[in-house]
Amino acid sequence: MSYFLKFSKDQHKFSASHMTVLSDKSKEPLHGHNYYVETQIKTAQLDPKLNWVCDLNLIKSSLKPILDSLDEKTLFPLNSERIKVTETDKNYNIVYSPTAGMKKHYSLPTDEVNLLACVNITCEALAKHIHDELIATLKQSSTLFKLNPFELSIFVQETRGQGAGYESKQNL
Repeated sequence: MSYFLKFSKDQHKFSASHMTVLSDKSKEPLHGHNYYVETQIKTAQLDPKLNWVCDLNLIKSSLKPILDSLDEKTLFPLNSERIKVTETDKNYNIVYSPTAGMKKHYSLPTDEVNLLACVNITCEALAKHIHDELIATLKQSSTLFKLNPFELSIFVQETRGQGAGYESKQNL
């Protein structure tokens, strides 16, 4: 038996552009989505004093700066074999190199780009990124979770009804 909080609100979204590498020889064109984020926190027992899983407002306020950091950005992976990023002056220079065919070059202002520690920008990678950032933020709030362990799930939709998620068990 377990208890859980689950929320997916209109303000838990971000708009970003990206390209996904599909194989060694192809990628999607640079394009954008309005991403929607659903969060679920599950635990075996409620806080006995307050009769709740946790303070939902604290979760929502912790999630907001993470989503804001992705909003209105072009997202690129830092660990891709096919996409390499270098910084010059106030720009990121991005080169996509397929195993066959022509390279593609992009140059964007650094303040309009967010580089993520992943190999490809997918809903799975975005869900893990948001999850890990949220866990790091929650670890700074020692009073948030008095009941351990708990499970945190993040689900990212690139369009309504289509997305992927990441979940893990945690002890803070």
